[in-house]
Amino acid sequence: MKKNTLKKKGKREAQIRVLKKVHLSINLILIVNSLILMSITNHTKEQAREFLKQEALNEIREILDFTHFYRRVFYVFAKYGLQLEAKEEEFFSGDEWSDPASKDMLMGKVEQFFDKHIK
Repeated sequence: MKKNTLKKKGKREAQIRVLKKVHLSINLILIVNSLILMSITNHTKEQAREFLKQEALNEIREILDFTHFYRRVFYVFAKYGLQLEAKEEEFFSGDEWSDPASKDMLMGKVEQFFDKHIK
């Protein structure tokens, strides 16, 4: 009985890993499509950068429940390949991440981070 349960659990974990990879691939395709669309319409590099920054910020702002805010910010950073920069800067190390009253301040911090790293 235990062997069957372990087998099912392993299969479920494998399915979850595959779904996460597919989700990441879809997000990367969307980013590439956005960049292609920007280049087709002859936007400047600065306009494309601002567009990506606004897309990322909008994705974070749509979170209504603060308990999911930290996870969403990390997810968006990872989506744009910025998780290592965030780690190096100890971006998520402050106590303000557990205080809902800090959300506006944190959004400002996120925006500054994107200004620095989305190029």
